[in-house]
Amino acid sequence: MAVRARAFVCRHVALAAILTVGGGLVATPAQAGPDQPPNLRERSWYLGAMNIPAAQSVIRGAGTTVAVIDTGVDPDGPALSGQVLHGTEITNAGTTGDGRNDEDGHGTGMASLIAGKGGDDDRLLGAAPEAKILPVKITRQADGAFSTENVYRAVVWAVDHGAKVISMSLGGPPTPDAEWKRRLVQYALDHDVVIVAAAGNIQQGQDGPQVSEPAAFPGVVAVSALNRHGEIWAGSQTGPQVVVAAPGELLPFETRTGYTSASGTSGATALVAGVVALIRARYPDMSAADVVNRLIRTAQDKGPKGRDLQYGFGAVDAMAAVVAEVPRVDRYPLPTVSGETVRPQALTAGPAQDRAEVAPWLLVGAVLAGLALLATVFWRAQITVPRFGGTGPSRVLWSKFTQRPLVTVPENGVVEGSALSGRPAQDDG
Repeated sequence: MAVRARAFVCRHVALAAILTVGGGLVATPAQAGPDQPPNLRERSWYLGAMNIPAAQSVIRGAGTTVAVIDTGVDPDGPALSGQVLHGTEITNAGTTGDGRNDEDGHGTGMASLIAGKGGDDDRLLGAAPEAKILPVKITRQADGAFSTENVYRAVVWAVDHGAKVISMSLGGPPTPDAEWKRRLVQYALDHDVVIVAAAGNIQQGQDGPQVSEPAAFPGVVAVSALNRHGEIWAGSQTGPQVVVAAPGELLPFETRTGYTSASGTSGATALVAGVVALIRARYPDMSAADVVNRLIRTAQDKGPKGRDLQYGFGAVDAMAAVVAEVPRVDRYPLPTVSGETVRPQALTAGPAQDRAEVAPWLLVGAVLAGLALLATVFWRAQITVPRFGGTGPSRVLWSKFTQRPLVTVPENGVVEGSALSGRPAQDDG
């Protein structure tokens, strides 16, 4: 089937204090040329770069559900037909609909990179073509941004409705620490769910690199983007929170009107989420801690030896991730909301005499600790814990996620744009 050459309107989320969305960028789907092979499969350079075909000879993602928290997912395109479950749309008033509509196209594109089913040279093949997509659409605010409260609620909804992997190709600049951030990550970890999020794209003129939120939250798999040479893509955010890297330059993906190509950490994130889905399908009883450990221990080390600011633990290798011998772990391999990699372990009992001597003191200590914990929980509930749907005003100051880390590419030229501010990229041509 020939690649449909229709224009794709990609509205950029706006930073309220700087710019609101007044229009959109029309991006022409990439045409065959000196740097564009004639068919879609040959343009899908990420397949070979990540060893995805080899991995798919072993496992293709069946039985795994990936939540795409984004602009919705159109289920009717050739790559995603039959792949999209009934999800929801998160609004300020609650939930509505099934998330299976996408006026923007961004969420559909990310879903196609995760679970596009391929089939011929002009049908997109994703990383996990037998995984299912759970669309969790978020209604934008009046200024075009996603509120962090709605993003939080989207994560909770996805976890509660069976997602084992959450893909978040959205983000915003770092904000002060807040309780809701810890609660978001911990809720996923407590339910054995892996969150994958985009490190973000570089804003022109900014002071320095900074990983976007929620990718910067401890415990999240933050993804930077690679170019076609396997090096860090020039537009990718980098920093100490980066966990792994994946292809992000000139990726083809499906939209509601056809196929287009784009560069950014959005697509890299979707591909990593797809590989996580392969791991979960291959090892259905494996914990989230072991899944993430397998992902990072099999990554191809790049840059300075060990974890670094650009590549994290390295470039994701799908084949190694699903077949390599990787020892199990008894702890989550990334720093979590507590700042530690180790979760509290159960105390082992000592000899009976020792237990008898310390038992009274243990009881006293337990009572005091319980009282302190109760006081802390009560205090946080009054001051920092978000209350959804309450009659009184919450004391939490929610910020906004103001970007989708995506730079669209008209023709064969890279468009430079201000992804963090939400300003639409402009075609110099």
